Amino acid sequence: RRGASCRLLALGVVLLVVSSLAKLQLLSFAQGTPLRRWQTSGGSARTSLHAAGEAKPFRASGSERSGYQSKLADTTPIELDGFLDEALNKAGLLARSPEVRSWCDEQGAVELREVIDELDALCEALGIDGNKVSALGDALVQTLKAEQEQRRKQEEATRNGMAQLAHQFMNGQVSQATAAQAFSS
Repeated sequence: RRGASCRLLALGVVLLVVSSLAKLQLLSFAQGTPLRRWQTSGGSARTSLHAAGEAKPFRASGSERSGYQSKLADTTPIELDGFLDEALNKAGLLARSPEVRSWCDEQGAVELREVIDELDALCEALGIDGNKVSALGDALVQTLKAEQEQRRKQEEATRNGMAQLAHQFMNGQVSQATAAQAFSS
């Protein structure tokens, strides 16, 4: 009987620890500082509350002759798919989309920022000059900024929703299962 009591007590402690970690993860996510796992010298994983995403170093290739350089926040990379054609359309170069995509494939460019960084090389290779270079550069920057702002708003809404969920969980208005399901999705 004593062994059963010890096992029940141990199970209760484990459930309490798991519940506390779940609350901590919800709160840290809501504050925008996701938990990061690290290894101890004994090899066991521990959880530490640190900002997982410090500022990344600036990786632009330098100022180009056209004056375009992606000194925009290097937060979330904006891929070419769906956004390159939007920028080409704004610049009046949508008809050149296959050529531009081919050049991007040859250069290994997968993000709008990379195309902005190499705008002069792109325009030189495709024979785009004059006002079209400026228009394309402006369109690429506008498209990049607009999508970054849209994603920032979505991330903020997610953080606010998770903070509200954590608050409801802490007040007992939401079950642990519901909170865990929302956190994992």
